[in-house]
Amino acid sequence: MRIFLDTNILLDQALPREAFAEEAERVLQVCTYPGNSALIEWHTFTNLYYVMRRAKGNDATRSYLRSLVKWVKLAPTGLGQLSESLKADTGDLEDILQGLCARDGGADVIVTRDPRGFQTTSVRALSPKDFLAESETA
Repeated sequence: MRIFLDTNILLDQALPREAFAEEAERVLQVCTYPGNSALIEWHTFTNLYYVMRRAKGNDATRSYLRSLVKWVKLAPTGLGQLSESLKADTGDLEDILQGLCARDGGADVIVTRDPRGFQTTSVRALSPKDFLAESETA
Protein backbone atom coordinates (compact mmCIF):
# COMPACT_ATOMS: atom_id res chain seq x y z
CA MET A 1 0.00 0.00 0.00
CA ARG A 2 1.25 3.49 -0.85
CA ILE A 3 0.43 5.82 2.04
CA PHE A 4 0.62 9.59 1.58
CA LEU A 5 1.32 11.33 4.88
CA ASP A 6 -0.06 14.78 5.49
CA THR A 7 2.46 17.04 7.23
CA ASN A 8 0.38 17.14 10.41
CA ILE A 9 0.89 13.41 10.98
CA LEU A 10 4.67 13.79 10.94
CA LEU A 11 4.51 16.83 13.21
CA ASP A 12 2.26 14.97 15.63
CA GLN A 13 4.85 12.22 15.94
CA ALA A 14 7.98 14.38 15.84
CA LEU A 15 7.11 17.07 18.34
CA PRO A 16 5.29 14.97 19.91
CA ARG A 17 1.85 16.51 20.09
CA GLU A 18 0.40 14.78 23.13
CA ALA A 19 -3.17 14.27 21.96
CA PHE A 20 -2.08 12.84 18.60
CA ALA A 21 1.42 11.39 19.03
CA GLU A 22 0.49 7.77 19.79
CA GLU A 23 -1.75 7.37 16.74
CA ALA A 24 0.80 9.14 14.54
CA GLU A 25 3.54 6.79 15.73
CA ARG A 26 1.35 3.79 14.91
CA VAL A 27 0.61 5.20 11.44
CA LEU A 28 4.33 5.54 10.76
CA GLN A 29 4.88 1.96 11.92
CA VAL A 30 2.27 0.71 9.44
CA CYS A 31 4.11 2.61 6.71
CA THR A 32 7.18 0.43 7.33
CA TYR A 33 5.36 -2.90 7.04
CA PRO A 34 6.50 -5.08 4.11
CA GLY A 35 4.66 -4.06 0.97
CA ASN A 36 3.87 -0.57 2.28
CA SER A 37 5.59 2.69 1.50
CA ALA A 38 5.20 6.25 2.70
CA LEU A 39 4.93 9.22 0.36
CA ILE A 40 5.31 12.88 1.16
CA GLU A 41 5.61 16.02 -0.88
CA TRP A 42 9.06 17.67 -1.04
CA HIS A 43 7.87 20.85 0.66
CA THR A 44 6.86 18.77 3.67
CA PHE A 45 10.55 18.82 4.59
CA THR A 46 10.69 22.60 4.63
CA ASN A 47 7.40 22.83 6.55
CA LEU A 48 8.67 20.33 9.12
CA TYR A 49 11.93 22.23 9.46
CA TYR A 50 10.16 25.55 9.93
CA VAL A 51 7.79 24.29 12.65
CA MET A 52 10.08 21.81 14.40
CA ARG A 53 13.12 24.08 14.61
CA ARG A 54 11.20 26.47 16.85
CA ALA A 55 10.30 23.68 19.26
CA LYS A 56 13.32 21.38 19.07
CA GLY A 57 16.16 23.47 17.70
CA ASN A 58 18.19 23.15 14.53
CA ASP A 59 20.26 20.05 15.36
CA ALA A 60 17.38 17.86 16.56
CA THR A 61 15.22 18.95 13.64
CA ARG A 62 17.89 18.17 11.05
CA SER A 63 18.51 14.81 12.71
CA TYR A 64 14.80 13.97 12.42
CA LEU A 65 14.75 15.02 8.76
CA ARG A 66 17.86 12.92 8.01
CA SER A 67 16.14 9.87 9.50
CA LEU A 68 12.92 10.62 7.61
CA VAL A 69 14.66 10.83 4.25
CA LYS A 70 15.88 7.25 4.69
CA TRP A 71 12.43 5.67 4.53
CA VAL A 72 9.95 8.00 2.80
CA LYS A 73 9.52 8.48 -0.91
CA LEU A 74 8.79 11.80 -2.57
CA ALA A 75 5.56 12.09 -4.49
CA PRO A 76 5.81 13.87 -7.83
CA THR A 77 5.65 17.59 -7.20
CA GLY A 78 6.12 20.09 -9.94
CA LEU A 79 4.71 22.89 -11.98
CA GLY A 80 1.91 20.67 -13.29
CA GLN A 81 0.51 19.93 -9.85
CA LEU A 82 1.01 23.52 -8.73
CA SER A 83 -0.79 24.90 -11.79
CA GLU A 84 -3.66 22.46 -11.32
CA SER A 85 -3.97 23.33 -7.63
CA LEU A 86 -4.11 27.05 -8.40
CA LYS A 87 -7.13 26.48 -10.67
CA ALA A 88 -9.22 25.44 -7.68
CA ASP A 89 -11.42 28.27 -6.49
CA THR A 90 -12.00 26.93 -2.99
CA GLY A 91 -10.18 24.88 -0.41
CA ASP A 92 -6.81 25.02 1.24
CA LEU A 93 -4.08 25.33 -1.40
CA GLU A 94 -1.67 23.08 0.50
CA ASP A 95 -4.27 20.32 0.88
CA ILE A 96 -5.21 20.55 -2.79
CA LEU A 97 -1.55 20.38 -3.83
CA GLN A 98 -0.86 17.45 -1.51
CA GLY A 99 -3.92 15.64 -2.87
CA LEU A 100 -2.68 16.05 -6.42
CA CYS A 101 0.79 14.85 -5.45
CA ALA A 102 -0.73 11.85 -3.69
CA ARG A 103 -2.74 11.06 -6.82
CA ASP A 104 0.24 11.42 -9.14
CA GLY A 105 2.40 9.38 -6.77
CA GLY A 106 -0.05 6.48 -6.96
CA ALA A 107 -1.08 6.73 -3.32
CA ASP A 108 -3.82 4.42 -2.14
CA VAL A 109 -4.70 6.62 0.81
CA ILE A 110 -3.92 9.97 2.41
CA VAL A 111 -3.57 9.91 6.19
CA THR A 112 -4.46 13.27 7.73
CA ARG A 113 -6.16 14.74 10.76
CA ASP A 114 -8.28 16.77 8.34
CA PRO A 115 -9.87 14.37 5.82
CA ARG A 116 -12.43 17.04 4.87
CA GLY A 117 -9.58 19.14 3.46
CA PHE A 118 -9.04 16.46 0.80
CA GLN A 119 -12.59 16.12 -0.49
CA THR A 120 -11.62 17.28 -3.97
CA THR A 121 -8.93 14.67 -4.51
CA SER A 122 -9.44 11.27 -6.07
CA VAL A 123 -7.38 9.60 -3.32
CA ARG A 124 -9.23 8.50 -0.18
CA ALA A 125 -8.34 10.56 2.86
CA LEU A 126 -8.60 8.93 6.27
CA SER A 127 -7.99 10.07 9.80
CA PRO A 128 -5.23 8.21 11.64
CA LYS A 129 -7.89 6.39 13.69
CA ASP A 130 -9.80 5.21 10.59
CA PHE A 131 -6.59 4.31 8.76
CA LEU A 132 -5.36 2.23 11.69
CA ALA A 133 -8.73 0.49 12.00
CA GLU A 134 -8.62 -0.46 8.31
CA SER A 135 -4.97 -1.54 8.40
CA GLU A 136 -5.61 -3.80 11.39
CA THR A 137 -8.40 -5.63 9.56
CA ALA A 138 -6.50 -5.95 6.28
